[in-house]
Amino acid sequence: MPTISPLNRSNNPESQTQPDQPLELGGHTSAEVLKTKRLLLRKGLPLEVVDTVLDFAEYWSVASTISHYEAVKTVRSPYSTGNVGTLLYLRTLPLPGVFKPEQRAGDRAGEGCGTGYFIGDYPARGQYPVRKIVFKIVSKDQGWSSNEGRGTYNGAWSWFEVNVQRPSSIGAITIADLEPLANAIEITKTKTDDDINSPWKPVVVTKKSDIKDNRSLKSKSVERNTWHLQSNVHAGDDWKTHLVTWKHDGPDSGNIDGSTGAGTGADLVRCLKPGDRINLVAKARFPGWANSVRSAEVHVFYAV
Repeated sequence: MPTISPLNRSNNPESQTQPDQPLELGGHTSAEVLKTKRLLLRKGLPLEVVDTVLDFAEYWSVASTISHYEAVKTVRSPYSTGNVGTLLYLRTLPLPGVFKPEQRAGDRAGEGCGTGYFIGDYPARGQYPVRKIVFKIVSKDQGWSSNEGRGTYNGAWSWFEVNVQRPSSIGAITIADLEPLANAIEITKTKTDDDINSPWKPVVVTKKSDIKDNRSLKSKSVERNTWHLQSNVHAGDDWKTHLVTWKHDGPDSGNIDGSTGAGTGADLVRCLKPGDRINLVAKARFPGWANSVRSAEVHVFYAV
């Protein structure tokens, strides 16, 4: 079991108090995208061609969520079963568009889908409108360690994960769900009665994965409801800014990049629907490890 001891500790008060500047990504409002779309249609281009041009130019709407609380938030690994500390630091608003409930097993054709519930000011394009997500995190671990890999991403036991929740019904979307988190939430149990009865359900992605078994290659279905986003620098002395971009046509979730500490998640981007909300979770595992977060941003680019 990895353990750490207080070696090479540093303190930089200026970096702790310096305000973070939000990313300037050049995103567009839905009104701007639709205006451009109408201009291209007036030129006589078919709708399918216009949509292709906009996608090629990455001319998409953006919904941004920025969390920067008054004080630094830190989650530490508890000395209990599992030894994993979990902090919900940021939650996006439900993705704009027309939300339709999932059709349940046993429903007749069309039953349970309803006419949809409109979220936002403009409809998103298609059932899976998200094209890209850009994450920004300013964080660090406890700043000291006796393990190998200090100063790299190897052996880092503080990191960030992403998961997605989808409402089970129109009534599940309340006014409170359209408000950002007032504060980070420390999650002390992996499963509670509230989770079981919650109208928000985790989004699970199923895909085929090839595995070797007795010299033969077999296909196996793999389910995923959590995606590794970013590891902290192992025993990093200073605050570190990490930028991670996931595109719908990029690599699916898999191995973590050892040089950057980042994960991949195109399979998540492709499954996002209107009504979904993205959770950014800070984690720390094993005694002594901590994950301190100064700010975080999630920018969701979607087609209209």
